[in-house]
Amino acid sequence: MAAREPDEPAGERRISPLLDLSDSPTENSNPPELAMLDAKTFDDIAARISKAIENSPAKDIEKNVKAMLASGLARLDLVPRAEFEVQAQVLLKTRAKLEGLEKRLAELEERFPPPAA
Repeated sequence: MAAREPDEPAGERRISPLLDLSDSPTENSNPPELAMLDAKTFDDIAARISKAIENSPAKDIEKNVKAMLASGLARLDLVPRAEFEVQAQVLLKTRAKLEGLEKRLAELEERFPPPAA
């Protein structure tokens, strides 16, 4: 247990020097290798977290949610993006052709009016 400073109240404890950020660094502060964590330590922590997540129920839940989504999407009447793009281009060409035919019909009707009934 950490020793209490003489001027500290009896109910308060000081945090270990590694975690005490309130004091400014002095000549007698902790060595740099204890104060800083290196990349290997962070990699080790990340690996442990990843391993814990893989073995947790969260991984099973993720798999189940993905399976449910895949099943639900399979039941929908969806088309691939490439097929959608092809059909959009066909629609644009069809609209252009229809507009051309409507214009031509209007010109023909002007030249040859329909017979009166």
